[in-house]
Amino acid sequence: MRPILAAASAGIVLLSVLGCAGLIGYGTEVGRTSVTSGVPWTVTYTAAHPDPHQVWIDFDLSSEGGSYQVTGDIATGTSSWPLNFTSSGPPVSGGRMTFGTTETSFGSNQSASGSIWAVELPAVPAGTDVTVTGTWTVNDVTTVTQLDVLVTD
Repeated sequence: MRPILAAASAGIVLLSVLGCAGLIGYGTEVGRTSVTSGVPWTVTYTAAHPDPHQVWIDFDLSSEGGSYQVTGDIATGTSSWPLNFTSSGPPVSGGRMTFGTTETSFGSNQSASGSIWAVELPAVPAGTDVTVTGTWTVNDVTTVTQLDVLVTD
């Protein structure tokens, strides 16, 4: 029992030393743009290290008479992912990981705001310029207060 407790204590100390924000938050932002429904967007960044970077969506959406929905794609020069962002399930694939997100429903009306992870970009050598593109469209019952795409390291 004591070795497990010691390992758990070491983990807590490690979290305290590293800081929780970097582990729980979405990391350091290296690029961002605001998205307008139906208009192509671009985020360009220079990879600071060879590890994969992450794409997140910062959002503040509401809907009347149905579920909010954002569809489209996320692409780099070598890869592409379809996007279907709704009130449930992951927007691209994998798990649904959110940060600072609140969602409310009243009948068929919904509102949601926060950040949600979309996709991990392929690793590239440090110093490489990377361009991420897409075109997203919201459904006819969705009102957008904020819809940003950002890349973190």
